[in-house]
Amino acid sequence: MKKPQAHLASMTYKFGKERVQIKSQSFASFQLNHLINLCIFGKDYNLLSKSELVYQSTRVTIIHISSIERVKKLLTIDGVSAATFEENNLSFSASPKAYVICDGQEIEGYVLRRRNSNLIIRTSNNDIVECRAPKWVENLQKYQYFIQEGRAYVKEFAPIRFLVSAHGEVKITLYRYTVDIQSGNIVVNSSS
Repeated sequence: MKKPQAHLASMTYKFGKERVQIKSQSFASFQLNHLINLCIFGKDYNLLSKSELVYQSTRVTIIHISSIERVKKLLTIDGVSAATFEENNLSFSASPKAYVICDGQEIEGYVLRRRNSNLIIRTSNNDIVECRAPKWVENLQKYQYFIQEGRAYVKEFAPIRFLVSAHGEVKITLYRYTVDIQSGNIVVNSSS
């Protein structure tokens, strides 16, 4: 995966009341046409679950997407995906990231999908673990984590974040997830 530009890694952006340090996330800001906004998020954001719609005012809507599967579903229109593509036997996806404690060690991973109240995570050593999903606490503007002794658990979580303003400006943060299509293994230091 590509490292972010050094001047971006230390930058912080506000997503509603939450301050987000970019670190190794990708960040973009762009204008979103109202009709495309309706296609992706629905009228009054009705295509989002309550847990994805973390903050809303008359000026701004904050959205947290918790898995690759979900962002693919949201950002695929008529078979064309803005969240994933394949090239040179590699699959590239936008992804949330989780830092997991597994067997007493911290390891990073990418959230493949959500199953009920759990996240299915592929760790950087290509293991698949299932952990209880953290819960967004609105009044604190942060996640609550659930430590489960004897099981893997999420220590830190970075969803795909969208800030959508009433006049169409969008800010987004995400991690890049690259997989070798043949082996299914995560590819580190890819050029895209």
